[in-house]
Formats: sequence, structure tokens, C-alpha cells
Amino acid sequence: MRPIPRALHLLLIPAICVGDPVVAGFAGHDAHRVSASVAISLTRAVWMWSSVPVGQDNLVSSHALLEWYNARGVKEHDLNPDLHAYEGGDNEHQVLELNVKPPSGEGALSAGHWTGVSQPLSPVGVDLTKIQFIEIWINDFSPGHLATQGLLKINLGRVSEDAFWDPANIPNNKLDSEDKNADGRLDGGDNQLFAEDTGLDGLFDEQEPGYDPSTNPDPNGDDYAYIFNVADYSHINNFERNGNDDPSARPDTEDLNRDGILDEDNAYFEATIDLSDTQYVALDVPQVYAGDPDVKADNGWRLFRIPISDETFTRVGFAAWENVQAIRIWVDGMAEPLRLQVGGISLRGDAQSEAAPKIVLYQNYPNPFNPRTVIPYYLPKDGPVRLAVFDVSGRLVYQVSYALQFAGTHEAVWTGRDSAGRPVASGVYVYSLEAGGRRLTRRMVMAK
Repeated sequence: MRPIPRALHLLLIPAICVGDPVVAGFAGHDAHRVSASVAISLTRAVWMWSSVPVGQDNLVSSHALLEWYNARGVKEHDLNPDLHAYEGGDNEHQVLELNVKPPSGEGALSAGHWTGVSQPLSPVGVDLTKIQFIEIWINDFSPGHLATQGLLKINLGRVSEDAFWDPANIPNNKLDSEDKNADGRLDGGDNQLFAEDTGLDGLFDEQEPGYDPSTNPDPNGDDYAYIFNVADYSHINNFERNGNDDPSARPDTEDLNRDGILDEDNAYFEATIDLSDTQYVALDVPQVYAGDPDVKADNGWRLFRIPISDETFTRVGFAAWENVQAIRIWVDGMAEPLRLQVGGISLRGDAQSEAAPKIVLYQNYPNPFNPRTVIPYYLPKDGPVRLAVFDVSGRLVYQVSYALQFAGTHEAVWTGRDSAGRPVASGVYVYSLEAGGRRLTRRMVMAK
């Protein structure tokens, strides 16, 4: 039985974009309780440099350099090779790419180096007591994975806001923000007394020590620079003048919960994924589809599914699942520069109850057909699925699908051929869906 990764499942579940606490719908006086599934935003701009995780060295020499960006070119069928073009297989799949390099002045990465990014979920906290597990899609560009040295950590809770955003200096125990007048807007203008798009150092280039327009135009190295479709991301996460082309830009700030003070509390849950191990792997695309000509040589996509339990998540400080304000992903334990793509992060909620919707088998279309028809169906939960075509006497004509599939709406295609590849005759056929302990059937007509 070959499991099929439904790459779009993160888009089909009830999703909340949590990059902006107000947009997310989490704002309010009480923590928002999540009982459905929530997809974490992968948009580059909603992530911020991480503060120092508990237990890590607070040293410039320990903090690896990091570029993160939304890389182009990943298709839906890279995560789900069974997805045809007419089903959206050629559509672009959003990914967050992490490119980890040695600290400045060091030639190699070692197990003691670390780096990461954080994203706010809610200023008042999200109640995740109903969440059962976390799913994360990771591409390490290695079909075998054994050579991928690194530990990916996932933190959920409250993390210090004193971010390690300056590659040359350690966090400074103060709230770094462009929002000088605390009005929540990125104020502009030619008068530098009022303009705020300075970067987190609070200085325009001309005010930075050592400025020279010819030889040293950006002494602090914090100018934003990126050209669309050019693979140079070295300055895409810099802050100075990054709001020039965005009329709705907000001030850059370390203040994840926007309360105007530097919160340094660390109270979070932490799970660890060994990128060379199979623990928590729910689906390994290059292994499942070994030999498939549609799977690229550098396809290393895996779906990790991490249960929420005391065995998988360690508690740091006074962490509580009732009050999760941020998510942080970071890496350490590396032996060489590391490049990873994140194709989705999903917090999965309650399992389906007995009163939940059952499987549904829809009428095929077109019907009558010749020679191709589409068979839609709905699965209320993950599980094994068998979809087959029979003649009216009950003889198996063709097995369309026999696989593990994720919950959601699916479409299968039958091209009017039997198991030997021969075109079938005109007439009435029965298609059958078996899933979740139920069997549903419908009739269709091949007309020539």
C-alpha cells in the first residue's frame, strides 16, 4: 500500500493566518481556544530573528548567520507526485527557505552553533489544549536524509523578545523598535527627526559611525536590498528602508506582542526533530516514490507529525498550553551549512467525533463519458482508501486507488481502461469507495 501525500491538505483544512495577531482573529481579552486545525503563515515578513533559546550560548561566535525567504519554483506535485497538472500539480507551493551559514569570521558550522526565527501568534495567548499534534513539511534536498546533520527545534509558548538580529552584537536587553512615537505606524518623510524606517539600530546610514557615501555607505550593514527573481537573499531581512515600497508597512520591532515593553520571559514547550532520523516521519516522498521519474533528484520532502505529549515536548519555565503567544523554529547540532525548506506548519485539532461527517462519494463527471471521467469523494479523516471500478456482474475492472490518504476532498480519474490497459466496452459500470469501515457505490455510463 503506497501512501499518497496530499500536498494541499494544509490549504484545505480550516486555516487561520497567524502572522498578524489582529488579522489572525486571536485578539481579545481571553486566550483564543483552537479546536480545529490552524496553518501557521510561511510568509517571510511575519518571521523575526530569534532570541537566545534557554541553554544556548549568548555569544556572537555561537550565533550562525541565517537567510530566510520565500523561495520560488516548488510545485504542489513535488510534495504529492500523484497530483496531476489538471488537479493543480503544477501550481506553486509556498515555502519558507532557511539558509544557515557559519558566523562571521568562522569557516565552518559546528554542533554548538544555532540560529532561528520566531513568529507571534497572539498578544493575549492562544489556547492549544485541544491540539493533538503538529505537522511540518521539511525538504532537506536529500533523498537519503542520513547525511543531513542538524536538529530542528519547535518552540510554542512565550519566548524572550530580545532578538539576536545584529550579527555583530549580542542582544542588548532593551526593546529595539523603529516606532519612535509608539503610534503603530511607520512614519516617513524627508525630515529624519520624524522618519522611522531606520532599522532596529535607530540610525539612518548617514548617522552610523564610519559612514562614507563612497567607501562605506552602510556601516551597520542593515540596509534592506532585494531584486525580485534574483537569487540573492543576503539583505532581504534587513530593516532600514524596507518599507519604501509598501504603503501599509508597519514599524519593525522586537515587540512580538505589541505591548510596548521588552518581555524576556521564557516559558515554552520544545520538540526536537533529528533531521537524519525517521522519528515522527509520517511520509517520506523520496522513499515512497523511489524510482518515480516525476520525483526530482533533490526532492527530500518529508512530513513530520509530532504528537502533543510529555514524551515529545519538554517544558521550559512555567509554560502552559493555555497561553501560547509565539512559535519559534531554530536549528543546532549542524556539521556544515544547512539549507532547509518548510512547506507547511499545521497545528492539528480534535479527532473527528462519531457525529462528524461520514465519507461521501459524489457522482462522476462527465457522465456519460468517453473515455475519461473524474470521480470526486470526501474523507472526514485520514486512513486507508480503496477506489475501484466493477462491471455490473461484480467483476473487478480497474483499481483506481489503494492508498493511505489525508482527510479532505479528493478527485480520482479513470480513463476507461481495464487493469491490462485495454479500452473497456460501452455500458454501465459501478465505482466503489471503501474507507472508514464503509463502502459506497455509484453507477456511471461509458458511451461510445
